[in-house]
Amino acid sequence: MNIPVSSIIGKMEEELKKAKAAGTPHDLKARLLVIRSLCDVILDQQEENYDFSAIQEPKSESEITPLELEKMIGNANRKTLTMKERLLVEDDANGESIFDF
Repeated sequence: MNIPVSSIIGKMEEELKKAKAAGTPHDLKARLLVIRSLCDVILDQQEENYDFSAIQEPKSESEITPLELEKMIGNANRKTLTMKERLLVEDDANGESIFDF
């Protein structure tokens, strides 16, 4: 049986989308088992039967959205305080060291 790798990868992408939308851990595991089986189908084929020319680059829809990026790295617009800004200036303190009185 010679199935084009591109069609198997297409099925894997469909299952991955379903796995991302899975509502329960059981559903997620079932989708991941399907993906594993599809990987095994590709890996069990003879290497010379692979048709990699039909494999396309991922579509732009899989790119990270600005909202996802913000959730991953946080809000970049937050002001970070420097050490000098954090210092509490009091009348009897005269420096950055804890030994300065």
